[in-house]
Amino acid sequence: QVKQVTAGLVKLGVQPKQMVSVMANTKLEWIVADLGILGSGATTVPVYQSNTPDDVQYILNDAGSVAVFVEDDAQLKKIRGIRAQIPNVKHVIAFSGTVEGDEIAWDQLLKDGAEYLAAHEGEVKARAETLSPEDVLTLIYTSGTTGRTKGAIITHDNMLYESDATMKIGLVTADDVQYFFLPMAHVFAKVLEATWLRAGHTMAFWEGDMKKIVDNLAEVRPTTMCAVPRIFEKVYAS
Repeated sequence: QVKQVTAGLVKLGVQPKQMVSVMANTKLEWIVADLGILGSGATTVPVYQSNTPDDVQYILNDAGSVAVFVEDDAQLKKIRGIRAQIPNVKHVIAFSGTVEGDEIAWDQLLKDGAEYLAAHEGEVKARAETLSPEDVLTLIYTSGTTGRTKGAIITHDNMLYESDATMKIGLVTADDVQYFFLPMAHVFAKVLEATWLRAGHTMAFWEGDMKKIVDNLAEVRPTTMCAVPRIFEKVYAS
């Protein structure tokens, strides 16, 4: 699927070093889209699904995103409301929901990508080979700064270092089962994604409902769960 996303984006005209956004809750499709974006030589720009339309408009324009992946009908509606104000965004791809006009459904992107990959495998593979450690992996728009949110530049080398360091100090091993729910728009979750790929352990994605986290933990029985203190306080209280 990652290769299909990469091929689909190449077919749409996404170029190396261009910005592509993802606005969705943490889920497997988020990771597949992220890796597909990187495979095309582009840079991933996460957007919190809880951001207001004004904030979304600002981030997409400030980053210069040429495409955006969105989660569902609610996020599609948000993008439609600001589409005229985000001229750089040429393509809107939806993981779920009902697409309209030039919007693209996730399954359609995968189908188009598979067909393009079959005919242009060499071209698609060459995209990833253009990347270097110094290239920008992601722009993380900070949530806690004063004034307008600011995009922190994270390179591939930055994240490779983080994943290696996390492994070397023994925080995560290849035998772990990790429960994953933190928002991918935050750098903490980005580190967890990179470390997961580095370690090769099992990742269990949440159901998308904060009220079910405790039930999910009982079902999955993970060895690792990363969160902010308030989440652990709620779990302990339950």
